Amino acid sequence: MLIVAQPAKTASKWTLALMVAAAWCLATLPGCGVEPEAKARWRIVGEDLPGALFSVAGRSASDVWVVGSDRGEGRGPTVLRFDGKAWSRPDAGLSKGHLLWVHVLADGTAFTSGSGGVILRWQDGKPTVLQTPGKGLVWGVWAADATHGFAVGGDASATASEAFVWRLEGDTFTAVDFAPALAKPAAWFKVFGRSMDDVHFCGIDGALRHFDGSAFADLDAGTTRTLLTIHGRADGSLITAVGGQFSATVVASTAGGAFVDVTPKGDPPLQLMGVHHQGAVGYASGMEATVLRHDGTAWQPELHGLEVYESLHGIWSAESGEVFAVGGQVIAPPFGRGVLMHKGKVALPALVDL
Repeated sequence: MLIVAQPAKTASKWTLALMVAAAWCLATLPGCGVEPEAKARWRIVGEDLPGALFSVAGRSASDVWVVGSDRGEGRGPTVLRFDGKAWSRPDAGLSKGHLLWVHVLADGTAFTSGSGGVILRWQDGKPTVLQTPGKGLVWGVWAADATHGFAVGGDASATASEAFVWRLEGDTFTAVDFAPALAKPAAWFKVFGRSMDDVHFCGIDGALRHFDGSAFADLDAGTTRTLLTIHGRADGSLITAVGGQFSATVVASTAGGAFVDVTPKGDPPLQLMGVHHQGAVGYASGMEATVLRHDGTAWQPELHGLEVYESLHGIWSAESGEVFAVGGQVIAPPFGRGVLMHKGKVALPALVDL
């Protein structure tokens, strides 16, 4: 469903280098880039799951949502929820289809979006199908509150007319009619905002757009490469978009509002798919189980040390410092080999029989 071919289940030079470095540090220098057992570390919560997992988000480490593909069992898309003690599988009320993104508000309201133009609003754990103006792939959804937000999508293999931005008012999404002067990408992939007066959109071929509450304006992304996900700090001091094709791309906002390419030097992963900021720390994820960490200054490889090679399509971090990353075979159907990784001080219950 994205734009590159899924590689065979082998590690790239980037992944192998990280594994070798991690092994060397463990064997020789306990403090070299690997956190001791008393601190947070990465663990596998579930792997080789029957459906691919596309997105993860929450309002705290004890209220986390994960969405993914249709497993072909008549229960529709995969929806998982963690309450701090156990995993459950809420019923989306759909018999088929995939969910590609999840966004969670501070009051616990969750929005999920996916195939067939479907957007669900979850309140008190129960979903409501919201009215939308089309049947396209809804790659991303963001909301300022339960009744105001945006959703984006399109078909990267089709024409620019397939791209769309929908705006939520109440229980209904309506199409945004852009002025002819604005660029027409073939697909918008994600949307992120701090309020309905400060919203960013990213898409194919470096498409980047901003909404200030009254008008939309195209921005120079500092790249012409595809941007799959965008997120930023709550205070607006840094906004990051990630993507790429055959070589990862990371662009970030500057103090003057312009975006510049800040892709880590060296041998980058083939593609980055997810990014999330929490306070001064940020995380990004991508193909071949790549995880990057932003320490407030720059992006660096995160040595998780796990034998995972699937793509990590989504990543989310809590205020507590815990991190969740999800993925699997996400590039093209059949979607499967789902994986969920967690960084924390305590191991979470394994994902089984859900």
